[in-house]
Amino acid sequence: MIWVCGSFSANTHPDHDAIAVFRRLNRQAFETAFVEILLLAREVGLTRLGTVSIDGTKIDANAPKIRSAPCDKPAHHP
Repeated sequence: MIWVCGSFSANTHPDHDAIAVFRRLNRQAFETAFVEILLLAREVGLTRLGTVSIDGTKIDANAPKIRSAPCDKPAHHP
């Protein structure tokens, strides 16, 4: 884990390249763990068989800055 997080320096968050390499080097362990988790979830009744659909629609935003406001302040509408 130290290797993934970048040693004991101030750099304590994982680097995305390090995570990708770690996952690639340990692919079989991740696959085995994933299957075991799915089997355990099925055993205790946490799974459900169904269909998952993914919609790839992209919608451009149309929100000018003057009409946008931070969550802690009400929006100002002229």
